[in-house]
Amino acid sequence: MHPLLGAPTCPGCRPNLANYQQRSPHTGISSRAVVAMLLGFGVAAGIMTALFHEQGPDPDRVAADLALAYHNLERVGTALELYRLDQGDYPDSLDELLPKYLEELPLDPFEKDSKSLHYRGRVVTGQRRLLYSIGPDHKDQGGQDRDPISGLGDLTYPVD
Repeated sequence: MHPLLGAPTCPGCRPNLANYQQRSPHTGISSRAVVAMLLGFGVAAGIMTALFHEQGPDPDRVAADLALAYHNLERVGTALELYRLDQGDYPDSLDELLPKYLEELPLDPFEKDSKSLHYRGRVVTGQRRLLYSIGPDHKDQGGQDRDPISGLGDLTYPVD
């Protein structure tokens, strides 16, 4: 008799039945293996997400801040030129531009503490007058020109 069907078996079926009875009931992937694979994929996805989020600031935000910084540099640079035309020389500080040439000093979008643009008005031997933003690296390098490849340095606006 066939063990599952309860029907008589032929002699050709017996080897197949023997193979069937010898097989382990746990063939294929176990539920533990499935859970382990899902956990592994979840951990890998979490790591990849963390890596992509820690690559740096949003490029669209950096581009917008760069545009604003250059715009602010141009506004203050124009006000400095107007001051020079009226007074015969550049001011020692940006505060002298208020309120006749600017209503308020524009902020440096890369400064975390909402500071205005940097200005070196008094010329020291070997230095030039300079207006600058600290740039997207958020480090004040004293007006060192920004390297376009590495992105390090300040956004400068020469005054003289």
